[in-house]
Amino acid sequence: MVQTIEITLSGVEPWARVFLMGMDIFSVPVEQMISKLEACHNAENGGGIGLVVPELSVGMCYPTDPDQAGFSSVLIAGQGYDDPQPRDDVS
Repeated sequence: MVQTIEITLSGVEPWARVFLMGMDIFSVPVEQMISKLEACHNAENGGGIGLVVPELSVGMCYPTDPDQAGFSSVLIAGQGYDDPQPRDDVS
Protein backbone atom coordinates (compact mmCIF):
# COMPACT_ATOMS: atom_id res chain seq x y z
CA MET A 1 0.00 0.00 0.00
CA VAL A 2 1.30 3.44 -0.91
CA GLN A 3 1.33 5.91 2.00
CA THR A 4 2.83 8.96 0.32
CA ILE A 5 3.65 10.32 -3.09
CA GLU A 6 6.13 13.15 -3.58
CA ILE A 7 6.50 15.02 -6.86
CA THR A 8 9.39 17.45 -7.27
CA LEU A 9 9.74 20.04 -9.99
CA SER A 10 12.99 19.51 -11.85
CA GLY A 11 13.95 21.61 -14.82
CA VAL A 12 12.10 24.41 -16.51
CA GLU A 13 8.95 22.54 -17.49
CA PRO A 14 7.17 20.29 -15.01
CA TRP A 15 6.93 16.65 -16.08
CA ALA A 16 3.76 16.35 -14.04
CA ARG A 17 0.99 18.68 -13.05
CA VAL A 18 -0.57 18.66 -9.62
CA PHE A 19 -3.81 20.56 -9.14
CA LEU A 20 -5.10 21.57 -5.73
CA MET A 21 -8.41 23.45 -5.59
CA GLY A 22 -8.16 23.97 -9.35
CA MET A 23 -4.67 25.53 -9.19
CA ASP A 24 -1.43 24.07 -10.55
CA ILE A 25 0.90 24.12 -7.54
CA PHE A 26 4.00 24.37 -9.75
CA SER A 27 2.90 27.46 -11.72
CA VAL A 28 0.45 29.45 -9.55
CA PRO A 29 2.36 32.03 -7.45
CA VAL A 30 3.00 30.80 -3.90
CA GLU A 31 1.27 33.81 -2.31
CA GLN A 32 -1.88 33.21 -4.36
CA MET A 33 -1.92 29.51 -3.45
CA ILE A 34 -1.45 30.29 0.25
CA SER A 35 -4.29 32.86 0.23
CA LYS A 36 -6.68 30.42 -1.43
CA LEU A 37 -5.76 27.57 0.93
CA GLU A 38 -5.95 29.71 4.08
CA ALA A 39 -9.44 30.89 3.07
CA CYS A 40 -10.74 27.30 3.17
CA HIS A 41 -8.36 25.25 5.31
CA ASN A 42 -6.02 25.40 8.27
CA ALA A 43 -2.72 25.87 6.40
CA GLU A 44 0.39 25.78 8.59
CA ASN A 45 3.94 26.97 8.09
CA GLY A 46 6.05 23.84 7.68
CA GLY A 47 9.09 24.98 9.63
CA GLY A 48 9.93 27.74 7.15
CA ILE A 49 10.53 25.34 4.27
CA GLY A 50 6.97 24.98 3.08
CA LEU A 51 3.28 24.86 3.72
CA VAL A 52 1.32 21.99 5.29
CA VAL A 53 -2.42 21.44 5.07
CA PRO A 54 -3.04 18.61 7.57
CA GLU A 55 -6.74 18.10 6.83
CA LEU A 56 -5.87 17.47 3.16
CA SER A 57 -2.69 15.49 4.00
CA VAL A 58 -0.71 17.74 1.66
CA GLY A 59 2.63 19.48 2.12
CA MET A 60 4.42 21.75 -0.35
CA CYS A 61 7.98 23.13 -0.37
CA TYR A 62 8.71 26.76 -1.15
CA PRO A 63 10.72 27.28 -4.34
CA THR A 64 14.50 27.50 -4.04
CA ASP A 65 14.81 29.21 -7.43
CA PRO A 66 13.88 32.90 -7.16
CA ASP A 67 12.54 32.84 -10.74
CA GLN A 68 10.05 30.08 -9.93
CA ALA A 69 6.55 31.31 -9.10
CA GLY A 70 4.97 28.17 -7.67
CA PHE A 71 5.96 25.58 -5.10
CA SER A 72 8.91 23.30 -5.93
CA SER A 73 7.49 20.02 -4.63
CA VAL A 74 4.38 18.47 -3.18
CA LEU A 75 3.88 15.53 -0.84
CA ILE A 76 0.47 13.89 -0.87
CA ALA A 77 -0.21 11.45 1.94
CA GLY A 78 -2.86 8.89 2.66
CA GLN A 79 -5.44 9.33 5.37
CA GLY A 80 -3.92 9.08 8.84
CA TYR A 81 -0.34 9.74 7.68
CA ASP A 82 0.18 12.41 10.37
CA ASP A 83 -1.66 10.50 13.11
CA PRO A 84 0.49 9.61 16.10
CA GLN A 85 1.83 6.08 15.94
CA PRO A 86 0.72 3.72 18.71
CA ARG A 87 3.37 3.12 21.33
CA ASP A 88 4.38 -0.29 22.48
CA ASP A 89 4.07 -0.58 26.25
CA VAL A 90 7.36 -1.56 27.81
CA SER A 91 6.88 -3.56 30.98
